[in-house]
Amino acid sequence: MTLEDQVLTDIERFSPRPRVIEDWEPIADILSNAFPWKGSKIAWGQLDWHSAAPIDLGQADCAPQLNAFLKTGDVLNALPDHEQIFYINDAALNVALSIRPEIFPEFLAYVVNDIPQHHYFFDSSGTWCFAVTAEGYVDFGGMAACADP
Repeated sequence: MTLEDQVLTDIERFSPRPRVIEDWEPIADILSNAFPWKGSKIAWGQLDWHSAAPIDLGQADCAPQLNAFLKTGDVLNALPDHEQIFYINDAALNVALSIRPEIFPEFLAYVVNDIPQHHYFFDSSGTWCFAVTAEGYVDFGGMAACADP
């Protein structure tokens, strides 16, 4: 079983279930076009607002670290206004996923613990992005079109 097959099986446990988007390129284009980039990474310093923290990816369960950042970074306050949150990663999956805000913390912990690579979560208008990098950083930032959380 491939990693993608395993993920597609695992997402069945979430409620509401993430929606699988086979044609992921237009979703990736939202992220690519909405943010400034430096090489293969978002140029976080060029955004209108940004918060970041290191994360120890060597832990068996990263959920406590992620949940702490979600609270201190005020991420959860920014999510309720969005009907869907898109998820893509660097290369491990050949699909995008659309998730509901109410499963974001649980889904975030799942992907960080079980899927290698960088993880990107963002809204359909590309006004904010939440990312966890394989190098061990969590970032949350956006442009002026989204109110500073």
